This record gives sequence, structure tokens and C-alpha cells, in this order.
Amino acid sequence: MKVIKFLSNKIYLIFYSRIIETKKNIDLFNRLFFKTSEKLRRLTYSIIYAEQPKFLEHEKKSFGSLNPDLTFFVIRLTLGGGIFSNYNNVLYLLKYAEDNNLISVIDYKNYPNYQREPKAINGTKNSWDYFHNQPSDYSLAEVYKSKNVILSNNRSQYYFNKLDFKYFFDAKVAVEKKQLEEMNRLTKKISYNKTTNNFIRNKLDEIFNEKKDVLGVFLRGTDYANKKLALDHYVPLGVEESLELTKEYVEKNNYKYIYLSTEQLEYLELFKREFGERLIYLDRPRWNAKDFDLDEHILEQRFDRKNDRYYTGLEYITDTEGLLRCDHIVGSLTNAFYYILIRNSELKKKVELIDKGLHG
Repeated sequence: MKVIKFLSNKIYLIFYSRIIETKKNIDLFNRLFFKTSEKLRRLTYSIIYAEQPKFLEHEKKSFGSLNPDLTFFVIRLTLGGGIFSNYNNVLYLLKYAEDNNLISVIDYKNYPNYQREPKAINGTKNSWDYFHNQPSDYSLAEVYKSKNVILSNNRSQYYFNKLDFKYFFDAKVAVEKKQLEEMNRLTKKISYNKTTNNFIRNKLDEIFNEKKDVLGVFLRGTDYANKKLALDHYVPLGVEESLELTKEYVEKNNYKYIYLSTEQLEYLELFKREFGERLIYLDRPRWNAKDFDLDEHILEQRFDRKNDRYYTGLEYITDTEGLLRCDHIVGSLTNAFYYILIRNSELKKKVELIDKGLHG
């Protein structure tokens, strides 16, 4: 009887674990865009192994006879993360490609990610190209007909470990001048495209309107403030703490305006009540506790509008770029603030990173 009970429990766990993983995948399919072939592969993997698909491997491939004297490096960070998480991690892979004489091309068309839309945006189905230029002049179509192609591991730490950089995602990077300058140089390889640049310029010119003496406050909320969802990420400034800090800096340095970069509506409303017309902010949809589940990852939720993935990414980029128009920037470490540190190695603004440690 004991043997039968043991075997029945074993069989139950085998089936139950696969049912759970299948449900997780179906939930993800409802939140993000997956092609039918991608759904089938993901479900098949979960049924066989009772887990989500593992990291893709670093693979050498030959797709045709074109460009026999060149080696291409296809960057494919799937599912990846938020817009600046993907961006910063691409910088590491670009550095690896440079060091190894590889020609980079970024493929966010053929691999699922949090920004990809079902239909083309601005004439492209490659969600990297929604916002940025490619690091080379070669198209995906040509690369996938070429003789020598490396498909990247989708874990950027794999490449970071091969670089002469000290910190992957660590508040200590704020004082690593050489690393930040090198990453800033790499940003020139993947500049914003014309559509993105025009959107940023038009929106920020309108709200800044040549205003001077501006304090920039970067305040993350939503899932970033949720310890359960943000393990191994940095604890953000609390909204009340941020308000007190802002008032202190305004009084001490005589700032005339405050620019607030935040994705949470409740935080914006508090700052509006405190600072009134002195507050500058980008008018965009924001998350709130009434309409969204802040105990779930925001990346997997959406606003009710056409092409929301695209517009949410575009607005977050613009919101973050607004900080770089300020005289003094203060905030805690996220990938967006990491980007601020990278760009500031050239711009030389006053940037203050407040390290509250990691969620533990």
C-alpha cells in the first residue's frame, strides 16, 4: 500500500505541476503578444519539463551564403524586461560584440517581449525599431540569409561576465566613471529614431518651455515598491520621504520648479497638492490602486488603448528624458536611473543616487 500511495502521489505531482505551468503560460498569452508558433513551443516545453522555457543558448548558425567574410551577432533578450532594462542590457552585448569583431543586429521581432505589438508600428514589426536605431546598417532579412551568424544567449549576465566592467546592476556603479563613460559611448550606436526624437522634443519643449532652476525627482512606485515582486531590486524612495526631501532641496537651493517622473497616479496627485503650478510633469496615463492590481507586475498589465505597449514605452522614455533637462536629479536605482547615470557621464548634471539597499 505504501508503494502504491507513493507512486500515486508522484503521478499527481507530475500532472499538477504541468497543469500549473500551463495555466501560467495561458495567463501570459492573455497579457502579451505571442505568435501561434511561440505559444505552441512554450506550452510543449512546459508540458514536458513542468517549467517555463529556460534561457536561450549562445549559438553559431549558418542561414545562407551571404556575407561570408562577416560574422553577425543577433541580440535576442526574450522576454527581457522594461524598456530601460532591455536598453542597458543591450549595451553590454554591444560591448561584447565590439570586443569580438561581431556586427550586431537586434531582433525583437522573432522573439516575444513586453513591448512587441501584434501589428507593425511605424512600418516595422521589430519592437526595438519602434524606438531606436539599429547598431548597424544590416537588416534582419539579410542577416538571416548570411553564412556566419551568432544567436545570443538571452541572459545578458553571460556577456557581462566577459567584459572589463565592475558592476552589472549595483548602486556602486554611480562612481565608476570609466564604465559609465564607455556605456555612454555605446548609446550613440543605438540612438533614438526620428519618430521617437520628435515625440520627446515636442512633449518636453511644451512642458519645460525654457524653464530654469528645475529639480528633477525620480519616484518609482507600483510593483517596484512591492517587496514580493521586486526581490533583488533596489528599494525606491517612499512618496512621503520623497516629498520631504524635495521640500528640503527646494528650500536649500531655491529651485523654482520641480519635475516629477513617476508612473503612479497617487504619487503625482500628492506632489500636485504640495507644489501646485511649480510642478512640471508629463501628461500620460498612470497606474493607480483603483483600476490596476499593484500586487501584479505592471509590465503584464495595460491601459485600454490601441498599441498600448508601444505608447507606454514611448511615454516612459520621454518621462525619463525629462529628468536630463533638470539642473539637479535625485532618485533611487532602477534601470531608468541607471540610464540617467550613463548619459550624465557626458552631460555633467548634478545627479544624486539615494541608495536604500535591496529588497530582501
